[in-house]
Amino acid sequence: VRIQSCRRDACAAHRAGDDRLRHICRRACCHASATVNATPRRALVTGASGEIGAAICRRLASEGHFVYVHANQNRDAAETLVAELNGTTRCSEVLAFDVTDASATRTRLEALVADLGAKAR
Repeated sequence: VRIQSCRRDACAAHRAGDDRLRHICRRACCHASATVNATPRRALVTGASGEIGAAICRRLASEGHFVYVHANQNRDAAETLVAELNGTTRCSEVLAFDVTDASATRTRLEALVADLGAKAR
């Protein structure tokens, strides 16, 4: 996957009409066809309750990733995004913790990893 920034009018992929070129755009103007991996992938997007984070979550979910939508202060926006992403299949959940608190972050992520390990058994 090539990651680049673009402006819709200056983006070579848009000018060529090539949506096979996968990239992430600051303005969320780029759209690519969704690809689903055979191996389930998970992504944690911090700051997902904001516009840029939400756009990243939508993109990852469209590509078949299970997305952990992080929010610290704006949990309502994160819950709304999860409801949107989960439309017909469960592909996301909200995680709420303060990333500036190293201990709280470690505790929450260790619990998440332990839970995933228990589900895999």
